[in-house]
Amino acid sequence: MSKEPEKKTGKGKSNPFPNSFTDEFLYTIDNRGRINFPAPFRRILSDASKDRVVIARGLDNCLLIYPRDVWEVRRKDFNPSPYASRNQRRLQRELLHGARESSFDSQGRISIPSRLMKLAKLEKEALIIGVGDWVEVWNPSVYEQYLAQTDQQVESILEDYANRSSSSTSDSTDK
Repeated sequence: MSKEPEKKTGKGKSNPFPNSFTDEFLYTIDNRGRINFPAPFRRILSDASKDRVVIARGLDNCLLIYPRDVWEVRRKDFNPSPYASRNQRRLQRELLHGARESSFDSQGRISIPSRLMKLAKLEKEALIIGVGDWVEVWNPSVYEQYLAQTDQQVESILEDYANRSSSSTSDSTDK
């Protein structure tokens, strides 16, 4: 039996970034490894991806979910020549190994392969977070730990980003 998601943010606001995944949802994982894919996220999928997504390993102990059409573009980023450097080949294997296409069932759920569930330390609940053109799936307690570590670094990360952006802008105006 599907239960209504517990929204952690958003409180029913409309998405300020149409065609972009934003917001967070907390769902229970059923005993068959299925989770609901949020209805607001299903509504913005392109016609090419209306009925399926690709689930792949992410970084920081999360999973990535891509609309099928976005996956086709993104996977080319990780598709070096078989004669590429050892690290490029290793990265391709690690990120793409176990990636699976999943179709929505009649209740809007997707199945997460057990290997990927173990990688993301998913147990009873999954926190689903929209991150632009992809979605991340986290164990809620792992995500809280991640946020606690990252919160202390956000200011310096933003400063570095702002400095790079302003230096690239001044580089282009210097020419």
